[in-house]
Amino acid sequence: QSELVDILKKIHQLNPTFESALKLADVEQGNAKYREAEKLYTEALEKAPTDKDKKEINIDLADVNISMENLELAKKYILKALDIDKSYGLAYIKMATIYSQAITSCTEQRDLEPFDRVVYWVVIDYLNKAKSVDQSVKNTVDSQLPSYEAVQPSTQDKFFDLSYTDGQKVSVNASLNECYSWINETTTVR
Repeated sequence: QSELVDILKKIHQLNPTFESALKLADVEQGNAKYREAEKLYTEALEKAPTDKDKKEINIDLADVNISMENLELAKKYILKALDIDKSYGLAYIKMATIYSQAITSCTEQRDLEPFDRVVYWVVIDYLNKAKSVDQSVKNTVDSQLPSYEAVQPSTQDKFFDLSYTDGQKVSVNASLNECYSWINETTTVR
């Protein structure tokens, strides 16, 4: 395996192509060498011949940044993929993943609070959006939704702790908690 990778790297140095950059990026990502994978995906993106390739590589760049816990940057790559194709279900699922990861990272040193649970509404919004624009991801979304619905704000959280009413629009940004300032999304109390 490593001999083959060395050969691939030499070939890529001599004649860098879209295919060789993408192949090496996939290998480096698989080996958890995320910085190197990110460089190679960026190179592949610059050489990408089609919009389909570009949107898929933006997802790959989001994935390596999720792995490196660069969630804000990962979000930017998802938005680029969605700029190319608004009905790309996988991109909406990845955005849900990024926001779910944000909750995990924001609550690393403390307990999950009712205001943290509000972010799960945005996660659920993105999963539902994925399913509504792209039927090919329906089964994936349907398998993920219950675990997020289980941790969304409870009735007590909504009415007593947060003083929300059903149907109210809520911003997920620094007003909720500084840790969520970069999310900058709006959701509806349900």
